[in-house]
Amino acid sequence: MLYIVMNRISLVIPTYNEEKYITKLFQSLERSTLYPDEILIIDDHSTDRTREIAKSYGAEVILVDKRNIGYARKVGMLIAKHNILVSGSADMVVDSMWLERLTAPIRLGYDVSFGRIDVDSTNIIDKNVAQFLNLYSEWAFKLFKLVWVSGDNIAISRPFYYKIGGFKELKMGEDMELVRRAIRFGKVYYAKDAIIYTSDRRIRKWGRIRFFLYYLLAYLSLNSGKIVEIKDYEAIR
Repeated sequence: MLYIVMNRISLVIPTYNEEKYITKLFQSLERSTLYPDEILIIDDHSTDRTREIAKSYGAEVILVDKRNIGYARKVGMLIAKHNILVSGSADMVVDSMWLERLTAPIRLGYDVSFGRIDVDSTNIIDKNVAQFLNLYSEWAFKLFKLVWVSGDNIAISRPFYYKIGGFKELKMGEDMELVRRAIRFGKVYYAKDAIIYTSDRRIRKWGRIRFFLYYLLAYLSLNSGKIVEIKDYEAIR
């Protein structure tokens, strides 16, 4: 029998060969003002030390057989024991007050909150672009309910998650699709001070122009109500 604990936090993180990044994530969580009550690593049979590192930090590891991030998040949320569900990623580093600020709106009665995404990079161009996108994201949401959101940084109340049907099994865009659906049925809060820093590995591999155009297309499509189905979403490690 699954016992649901109110106002405690389950953090769900999909992984595949993340040994280069996942230690930094756990170290940043350990410096946080609020630590998750449960960390679930949903791993697609990593061939490196990802699972070993996660277990050394006390995380529970669940194996899946489907390289699909929407599916992994869906599995994690189904297994999670607590009433505040948080979606994260293995290649993020969190601000010390990230989890406290991200989950506070849920405790105050919001159904969903999503936070700010900065880039874990020393490149001034990438940092400035991220700042511009975050400013845009704040005002686009306030004025038009348009969302620029990442699965790295979403909190949702468990009852509401199941009410709206949870994550769809998409290879990308599962995050924006979920929040767009949440806006139609509940109360959504943009927690601009809940900050995570995501790896710049895709920018370095693809280049800035391809990266920006790829996600711009996804942003426009998902905010117009069209689901973006990607057949081959390159796993960059």
